[in-house]
Amino acid sequence: MKKALFLCLMLSVLLATFSSTAALATKPSTTCPAEQSGFVIVNRDGWWDRTVQGFEFEGIDVYDSSGNFTPDFDAFATTFEFENGEALETFVRVHQWAQIDKNGNDYVCMKDPPNTPGIPDFFFTGLDDNASTKKGQKADS
Repeated sequence: MKKALFLCLMLSVLLATFSSTAALATKPSTTCPAEQSGFVIVNRDGWWDRTVQGFEFEGIDVYDSSGNFTPDFDAFATTFEFENGEALETFVRVHQWAQIDKNGNDYVCMKDPPNTPGIPDFFFTGLDDNASTKKGQKADS
């Protein structure tokens, strides 16, 4: 199941990359595509916050009143072969993020997909805010 989640998340990343090629060709550096595209710039915390919002829209409470992961979220994470909710959070914040933040400036562009059956609300599109910058190169250099 972890492989299935990873493949779904990577498919989202690939779809974002391929579907935004035209937008990337004309956008200024270190910005998201035009506002009408639906992309907004977020940092790593914003990425995680939107992910949590998606889980909660799907009926999966992530945090309890003390700020700890709920048993439901831990159980959800294990269905995708993560050890627990913390491991899923690490995957999203570290491994998934690294696949999108190509220039390493800690900002990416994200967009909610159309509301269609079969696409959970915790899936969305992400692309680097300056996708033409090589990984590790500063956006302003």
